[in-house]
Amino acid sequence: MLRYKIIAFLALFVGLAAAQQKVMPSTYTAFTESPYPETSANQQKNLASDYIIYKGSMQPLKYTELIRSGEKVGGVTFAQIKTTAGATIPHSSTLTSVATITGMSADSKSATLAYDAAIGKEAAHSNTKVSNMEDFVSLLKTRNTASPNTVWAVVHLEDRPANIQVLELEQAAATGILTVKKIHKADFSADGGLIATCAGSVSPWNTHLGGEEWGVPSSLKWDSAVTGAYTSTSDLGGDVLSLRHLGLHDDDLATIKNSWTPYMHRWVNEVSIDDSSSVSSPTITATKHYSMGRYSIELPYCVGDFPQVCYITDDSNTGVAAMFVPDKANDLSSGELFAMKVTQTSTKGVGAGKFDVEWVSLGKASDSQVKTLMGTAGSYIKFTDMFEIGTKTAGPNGDYDFTCASGFKATVVDGGAMCLKLKTGMEIAASRFETRIYAAYVGASAQWRKLEGITWSKNRKEMYFAISSNEASMEHKLDSKGDHAEGDHIGIEKNTCGCVYRAPLDANNRIKSISPLVCGVPTSFNTEDKLGHTDGDDKCDIHNIANPDNVAFMNGHDILLIGEDTSKHKNNAVWAYHMETHALTRINTVVQEAETTGVWYHENINGWSYIMNQVQHPDEASTYGGAGTVGYLGPIKVPGVEAEPTQPVAITGATGTFFGESPYPETSAAQQSNMASPWIVYKGLFQKLQYTEIIRSGQKVGGVTFAELLDDSGKTMPHSSELGSVATITGMSDSGKSTLAYDAAIGKASKTKISNMEDFVSILKTRNKATPNTLWAAVHLEDRPANIQVLRLKQNPGTGILTPDKIFHADFSADSGLIATCAGSVSPWNTHLGGEEWGVPSSLKWDSAVTGAYTKTSDLGGDVLSLRHLSLHDDDLAKIKKSWTPYMHRWVNEVSIDDSKSADEPVITATKHYSMGRYSIELPYCVDATPQVCYITDDSNTGVAAMFVPDKANDLSSGELFAMKVTQTSAKGVGAGKFDVEWVSLGKASNAQVKALMTKADGSYIKFTDMFEIGTKTAGPNGDYDFTCASGFKATVVDGGAMCLKLKTGMEIAASRFETRIYAAYVGASSQWRKLEGITWSENRKEMYFAISSNEASMEHKLDSKGDHAEGDHIGIEKNTCGCVYRAPLDANNRIKSISPLICGVPKDKSFNTEDKLGHTDGDDDCDIHNIANPDNVAFMNGHDILLIGEDTSKHKNNAVWAYHMETHGLTRISTVVQEAETTGVWYHENINGWSYIMNQVQHPDEASTYGGAGTVGYLGPIKVPGTAAVGVDNGGKKAIELNAEAAKAAAVSGAVSFVTIVPAIFAAVLALMM
Repeated sequence: MLRYKIIAFLALFVGLAAAQQKVMPSTYTAFTESPYPETSANQQKNLASDYIIYKGSMQPLKYTELIRSGEKVGGVTFAQIKTTAGATIPHSSTLTSVATITGMSADSKSATLAYDAAIGKEAAHSNTKVSNMEDFVSLLKTRNTASPNTVWAVVHLEDRPANIQVLELEQAAATGILTVKKIHKADFSADGGLIATCAGSVSPWNTHLGGEEWGVPSSLKWDSAVTGAYTSTSDLGGDVLSLRHLGLHDDDLATIKNSWTPYMHRWVNEVSIDDSSSVSSPTITATKHYSMGRYSIELPYCVGDFPQVCYITDDSNTGVAAMFVPDKANDLSSGELFAMKVTQTSTKGVGAGKFDVEWVSLGKASDSQVKTLMGTAGSYIKFTDMFEIGTKTAGPNGDYDFTCASGFKATVVDGGAMCLKLKTGMEIAASRFETRIYAAYVGASAQWRKLEGITWSKNRKEMYFAISSNEASMEHKLDSKGDHAEGDHIGIEKNTCGCVYRAPLDANNRIKSISPLVCGVPTSFNTEDKLGHTDGDDKCDIHNIANPDNVAFMNGHDILLIGEDTSKHKNNAVWAYHMETHALTRINTVVQEAETTGVWYHENINGWSYIMNQVQHPDEASTYGGAGTVGYLGPIKVPGVEAEPTQPVAITGATGTFFGESPYPETSAAQQSNMASPWIVYKGLFQKLQYTEIIRSGQKVGGVTFAELLDDSGKTMPHSSELGSVATITGMSDSGKSTLAYDAAIGKASKTKISNMEDFVSILKTRNKATPNTLWAAVHLEDRPANIQVLRLKQNPGTGILTPDKIFHADFSADSGLIATCAGSVSPWNTHLGGEEWGVPSSLKWDSAVTGAYTKTSDLGGDVLSLRHLSLHDDDLAKIKKSWTPYMHRWVNEVSIDDSKSADEPVITATKHYSMGRYSIELPYCVDATPQVCYITDDSNTGVAAMFVPDKANDLSSGELFAMKVTQTSAKGVGAGKFDVEWVSLGKASNAQVKALMTKADGSYIKFTDMFEIGTKTAGPNGDYDFTCASGFKATVVDGGAMCLKLKTGMEIAASRFETRIYAAYVGASSQWRKLEGITWSENRKEMYFAISSNEASMEHKLDSKGDHAEGDHIGIEKNTCGCVYRAPLDANNRIKSISPLICGVPKDKSFNTEDKLGHTDGDDDCDIHNIANPDNVAFMNGHDILLIGEDTSKHKNNAVWAYHMETHGLTRISTVVQEAETTGVWYHENINGWSYIMNQVQHPDEASTYGGAGTVGYLGPIKVPGTAAVGVDNGGKKAIELNAEAAKAAAVSGAVSFVTIVPAIFAAVLALMM
C-alpha cells in the first residue's frame, strides 16, 4: 500500500549525501513514526521510520537486510546449525524413530518433531537444521589497517542447539551498505557447545559478549537425589533437541549423565576476532566465562567506563540481577560476583515499584577454577553436592512463611521456595553453578521476572533494563511462584505488558536505585479490536510498548531503543524513547509472528551508524517464508561539523508533514512554561517550531485593553471582588460566596472584569486587495458574561509574525449579548462561527411550574455573574424574568468582517443563529463540500449530536435541523463503543421565526411548560430506568433524571429550537452523549472526527441516575474518565453514517504511566502521560493527514496538544501550556500569504505562573509554506450574514412590517383558534 502523501521513497533521493540537510543543532536526534501495521499486507512486511534526524541532519531511513536463513555465501549456508564436530544436524521432523522422542507424550512428541524451522526441509538444505532464530549480532571493527572497510558480524542463532556464526562484511564507503563476503564459525566445542544463545552486547574492548538462556534441562531435576528428578530421557521434553550437537539426543538418561550435565550451559560467552595478520583467515577465539555465574542469561553488559563493572540479566522467574567486577579491566576470566538486594520504597502492589539497591558479594572466582569444579565425564557436580535439602514446616500463611530446621534457610526458588543448607566449602561452586539460588540463600533478591535487556547511558550515568512481564515472582506474596517471607523483597502490581526501568549509578558504576521509566498498558481502550483499526491480538495498548525485551542506549543522542518480544501486539515493534521529552516513537515493526531481536546501536563505523535488529522466527506464510534475517535500520550517515542554519531547509523528495515531540514538562520550571515541538517537517520543509504569542489579557493596543469585557451598552463591568455588597451574592450560601473570587485577578487593579478565558480564535482573511497582509482575529472570551473581540493583525511578509495593531468589539446587543463563548470554527465562506456553552441558568428551573424551580436570584449561584452585561446581577428574580430568559443564550453565533472599503473602519456584523438549535454548544462546524451540512456539538451530560442543512449554501439563517440516532454495534459496556447512525429530522426553521417565538403575545418569554406537559412516572421493575408514563406521554432522557413528557400542540418548532436536546430525545434521537466537544473534517478521508472529553455518566449503560431510560438507552460504553476521539465516515450527502473510536486516553486504573508511579510523572497525572487526557478541541490538517487534539484536563499536570498521524497512528505531543491552564481553540490555518499557523490559546493559567494569571492568544508557528504562497485575500464578496443584516436594517428604516414583527401576532391568533 502506498502511503498517502507522507514521504517519498528512498529512490527519489539523488544520493545520500545530498539528502542530508541540516536544520537542528548538531546534538539533536529524533525519528519519524513507523506505521502501525493495520492492513494484512503491512502485517507481513518489515516497516520502518521514513526519516531520522541524526545529529541535526535529516535523512531517509529504511530496514536493510544483510542476510537471510538458508542463504549461501561461498558454498556455506547461513544459519545451518552444526555439531561440535562440524557436521550438519538432522531436521527435527526426521527424528520419528528416535527412542527418546517416541517415548514422549503425544503432545510433547508432536511439538518436538515440528520444532525446527521448515526452511531446513527444503531440497537445498537436505532435511538439516537451518535456524530462523537469529538474535544478537555484534558488529566488530577490523584490526587490519590495510582493510578499514572490513567489519565482522558475530551472529547468535538462538536455538536448540545453538551456533555462533561469524560473517566477514565489506562496507561500501560511499553508501555504508554492508555485504557478506564469507561465513565462519565460532568453535565452542571445548566448552560443550552452545544452547539458545540469546541477546548480547559489544564489549568496550571490541569483542562479542553473549549468553545461553533456555533449552537446558533443570539442574535440580538432573540430580536423582532431588524429589521430582528426571527418570528417563523423554522427561526432558523438547530440550532433548539441545543435545543434538553432541549426538546424545537418542541415548538413555544414564548414558547422557555420564558425558553431559546442564552445568555445561547457561554461561556468558565471548568471541574475539583477530584479523590483524589476515582478513581471509582470522583468528576467532571463543570461550565461556564461568567466573561470571550461571543463569538463564539474557545478556552480559560491561559499562564503558572505569571502574569497570559488568551486569548480567537473568531471564527467568525468581531471577537475579548480577554484577561482575573483573580483576583486570577488559578481562572477564576472573573477578568478584555480586547479586542485587533491593528494598522496595514504593507501596507494595501499586505500580511497577521503586527500589533502593545494595550489592551482596558472591565471592571471587576464575574461569579455570570453576570449570575444574564442574568435574569430568562420569563424575559431574550435582545440586546435592552443594546443598542439603531440608523439610518445610508450614507457617501461618502456608507455604509463604514456612519454617526450616536449625541450620537451614528458607530460600526463594522457582516453583516453590525450599529449605536449604550450604555444604561446607561449597561457596564458590554454589555461587557459580547455582548462582540464582545461592544469591537468594545469602540474602539477595531473587524475584525478578523475565529480566531482559540492559544498557547504559554514559552522560546520564544510568542503566536501563527491561522486565518483559511484571508478574509471578515479582508480585507480592505469591508463594506459588517461589516467594517466601524471608526473601519477599519485591511486590509490584501485575502488568502483563511489562516495563522498562531506569537505574542510576554511584561513583563506582554500581546501580544504587531503581524506578520505572515507561510501562506497557494491558487491556486498555486502545487494545484488541476496540478501535476498528486495531487487532484482536493487540492485548497491550498500541501506542505503547508490549513485553520489552532488548534495550540499547544511543549514547550521544539521549535516546533509548526498546525492542519487543510479544504476542500482545499483532506485530513486534522497536521503539525510540527520547529521554528528555519522554517521547515514545515506533521506529520499526517486523513481520507477523516474528520477534524483533538483538536491538543494538553501532555509532560511527567509518562514517556510518547502524541500528541492528533481527527478524526471528517469522510466520511461515509471510514474505520471509519462515526464514529469519540479520539486518539493520540504516545505513545512517554521520554528518560532519556544520554551522547551524537559520533558515528552513527543503528535504529533497519529501512531501510529508510530521512534528518533533514537545517535552513532557517534568520540572517545575517546565510546568510553568509554554513548550512546543522543536521542529516540524512541513510538506518536506524542515524548520524550527515555537509557540508565538500574539496578545495577552490586559495588554493595551491603541488605548484599548485586550480582554476587558464590556456590557451591552459598551461600558466596562465591575470585577467580581467589587460585588461584596450585592444582595444577590450576599444572599448565597457559603459555597456560593466564592463567586466574589471568580474573575481573574488581573482585573483587580482596574476594578474591572478582564478575562483570562481566551478560547477559539478565527483568523479571517482580508477582503481588501490593497492590504493582503492585514488579517482579522475574532477572539472568544469564554466568560460570564462573554465578549467577542476582533483584532486587526499585521502579518510580516518576511517572517509571518502576526502583530495586533487595533482592537474592535463584535456587538451582540441586538441578541442580548453573549455568555461563555467556547470553541468555534472558520466557515468555508471566511466568517467566524462559535457558540455559547455554559454559565446559563437551567431553562427547566427557570419555569416556576417545574418542580425544583428557582425561587430567588441567589439560587442561580455563580451564574448570576453572567447577567452583568445587562446589569441584572443584583435584581430580584421576578424583575430579571421580565427582561431576560435563559432562552436568549446557548446559540450558534457568526461574525463577519468586511474591510473591503476600509481596514480602519471595517463593518463587523454579528448575529446568533436561532435556526440551528439551542444546546451547551461547544462549536458549529460546516463542511466545505457539497451538499453543505453543519454539525453542532453539545458539551453536556445527555447531550445530542446535531446536524444542520442550510436552505442556501453559506447562509445559516434558515434550514433543517437533524439529531443523531445511533445503534450500538459493539458489546455494551466494553470499550468506547461502535455505532451505526441515522438522522432524525427536527424540522425546518429560520432565525427570524425562532427569535419571534421567544416572546409570547403577552410580552412574556416562552417557558418550558409552554412547550411540554410534564407527567407522572410509575416505577418499573428496574426503578427509574424503566419507569412508565400515562397514555400520551413519553419517557424522555433528560439530564439528572428522565421525565414523562408530552409535547403541546403546535410546539414542534419552538421545542426543537429552545429545548433541542430534550426534543431530540422525545422524538427518538440519541441524547446520551457526555461532553461532546470539538469536531472536525478530513476532506480526503471523507470523515468527521469528534472528541468525548470523558466517557462516563449518560454514556454508560443503564445509568438512570444520569438520565438514562430504557426507551432511549442507545449508548452503553465502558467508563473512561480520560476520554476518546472518534472517527465518523460520511456518506455521499456528507452525513455521518457510522462511528468508531480512533484513540482513547488511558485512566490510572488501567495504566502504569500515571500519578507518581514512574518518578518523573506527577501525582496529578491521572491519565497515561503517553496518551491523550480529556480531549477537547480537534482540528484536521487537511493536506497533511494529521489530526490535532487539544486537552481540557485536570488529569495531566499540564494540558497538551497532540498530533495524530492518521496513516501511521503515531501520536506526538506538540505543545504543553503552563500549569493550571487549558489549551483552547486549537485550529489549523493553511497557507495565508505563504505562512501557516496552528492556533492555540492559553486559558486561565495559574496566577503563580510566568503568565501571572493572564490568558493568551497565540500559535505554533509561523510555519513557512514551500513553493508558491497563497494570496490571503477573500474575493468572495458579501456574506449571507451581512446581506441579511442589511435587509433587516432597510426594512426597519422603511417601516415595513417584517416577518420578525408579524410572527408573534400570527402565533397568538393560531393559539386562539386552537383553544
